[in-house]
Amino acid sequence: MKKKIATGILGLAMVAGLSTSAFAADSIFVYEHERNDTFSKANTFQLTNNVIISGNAFEGDKDYYRFAAPETGSFKFDFGAANIDLPAGEAVVTLYDENENKIRSKKVNSRNELIFTEDLVKGHKYYLKVESTYTRSYDYLIWIDKQN
Repeated sequence: MKKKIATGILGLAMVAGLSTSAFAADSIFVYEHERNDTFSKANTFQLTNNVIISGNAFEGDKDYYRFAAPETGSFKFDFGAANIDLPAGEAVVTLYDENENKIRSKKVNSRNELIFTEDLVKGHKYYLKVESTYTRSYDYLIWIDKQN
């Protein structure tokens, strides 16, 4: 429920052109820029303690993001579709190392959740891939939070 409310508020703020800083102080927002459909075309962003990625997915879509870990530690990745419940398995988020080797891959589950935590190493580069097999277009958010 919290995720749907936050997603709705952030979505409305983006549509209305309002500053989202009032809704998520200290968060860094990353907006998808198409054609980011391969490793070589990945959108690059600066990972901090709290990042929110905003993107759009459609059937057959693949979105790639590239970042470096600012410090060694555990980071939580939490994917959510905005204002839509995805059927189980219709979205996949995969984390890769800098050599494009798969570290972890998760599918959205029957509770419409896709969450995992991974230990990252300072200075190492990583890729995040979002894949959709859902037949309709939808917006999504990925929250990346440094764990204590």
